[in-house]
Amino acid sequence: MSMVASVDLDAALAFLDTFDKPLPSVRDILDLDGMSDARKEEVAKRFGLEPYLRQLQAISQAKSDPTGAWQTALALEEGGDKLEMLYSVANTWFETDPSAALSAVASMVGPQKDPWQNELLNRWVRQDPDAALQWAIAQPSSGQDDPLRLVAGMVASHSPRQMFELAETLEPGRRDMVAEGVLHTWGRTDPVAALDALAGMDNVARLMGRVGVSLIGSWAGNDPRAAFEWVRAQEPSRVRTAMLSTALADLGQTDPLRALTFTNELDGTDRSTTIESVLGVWGQKHPRAAAAWLDASEDKTPATVAVVAQRYAEADPEEAFEWLQDQSEEAQRRAVSMVVRRLAAQSPESALRTINRIRDSGVRQAAGSQLISTWTTSDPLAAIRAIPRMDAPMSQNLYRTAFHAWSRSAPEAATALLDQVPSSDRDGAIEGVLQQTVFRDLDLAERLYDRLASDGARRRAAATLYMRLRRVDPKRAEPYGELLGTEPQSIHIYR
Repeated sequence: MSMVASVDLDAALAFLDTFDKPLPSVRDILDLDGMSDARKEEVAKRFGLEPYLRQLQAISQAKSDPTGAWQTALALEEGGDKLEMLYSVANTWFETDPSAALSAVASMVGPQKDPWQNELLNRWVRQDPDAALQWAIAQPSSGQDDPLRLVAGMVASHSPRQMFELAETLEPGRRDMVAEGVLHTWGRTDPVAALDALAGMDNVARLMGRVGVSLIGSWAGNDPRAAFEWVRAQEPSRVRTAMLSTALADLGQTDPLRALTFTNELDGTDRSTTIESVLGVWGQKHPRAAAAWLDASEDKTPATVAVVAQRYAEADPEEAFEWLQDQSEEAQRRAVSMVVRRLAAQSPESALRTINRIRDSGVRQAAGSQLISTWTTSDPLAAIRAIPRMDAPMSQNLYRTAFHAWSRSAPEAATALLDQVPSSDRDGAIEGVLQQTVFRDLDLAERLYDRLASDGARRRAAATLYMRLRRVDPKRAEPYGELLGTEPQSIHIYR
């Protein structure tokens, strides 16, 4: 169409008028050389393309007067047209003066600044990495958005040691940030060299936690024994433990039994933490095998049982529950909520029948509380009606759990149902609603307080009201403080 327009513009425009959306072809026409500015204005107005024409004009101006074009674009009203023009000017300006274009973008305020700056820096690093690096060094440090972090990380893909040495010449805050980016890039190709460089830094402890764990993961994928030995040689610390876990968890993805033999060379927290890490990754793919190994192991603890039970429940919650029933009561208490959450997601009624088979009353109570909490999110009425059918002690606590969860989304409906709760358990339900409404409707919370029957429930509710009111209405809080007869710092609610 642009060829036709170059010969007979009026005929081309008349033809385009017959289309509902001729905009792409009209844009081509507006790009033609030789058309007067007045004629372009006429065509743009005729087809509603004034913003596109402004953009073309800005690009044209940017070739001869980029600073003026940038100022013209900045002066426009906020909106998409302004952003499109700024973006076009910046990219045109970059072709002749990358430094000035980037400095203009760096002076912007708004969410477009960082992605635009990063895009231009990427282009510049490919064209002239030394110039891009010098520009970035000259910019003021701006935390994680520092352009030097991006440029040094990109240049590190082919000159990692040079960029690491550059980082060490910077002031401490900027040094750590730039070194982190360089080490991450370096670690993709040579994690051993990156770790050795990191270990030689003055502030190794802080960066080791942020970078070392990732680097060890890369190394362990290729040579788990070497990575393991390197970490073992470091000074004992929480970071060292995390790195050991990472190294063995990576091996555990493909050879969990071998990874577990490595743990025999450790002791204390290092040993227990790494065993849990390996069992966690093993259990993701083969929970039955992980459970069988643990049953035959001397390393079975409530913590390791909980790790395997969680993974087992993700694959088969009913089978995981049966396995958990054969574990110690302490292990059951620790893991039962995770398993019940999965059971309840499949079938709350089935989960209820399963929970009633739990022998230990404490475990049964914990499981029941988790079931009611999960069930209430999908069907609060069914969950509440199920409580009398639960063979669990302390049903009042279950009503508290149910009404507390329900009141998050429907406090009016929950309040309306309070009278249907058995009188012996009603205080628990009232407390559950009160704990939520105290942050939304203090008048309702105080009316709920007046409905409580037992001294224990009234004292707990008084503590809740006092802790809230002393922040928003200290005078109104005084009666509750007098009732409690204690300093607020020593009030502990619902222990």
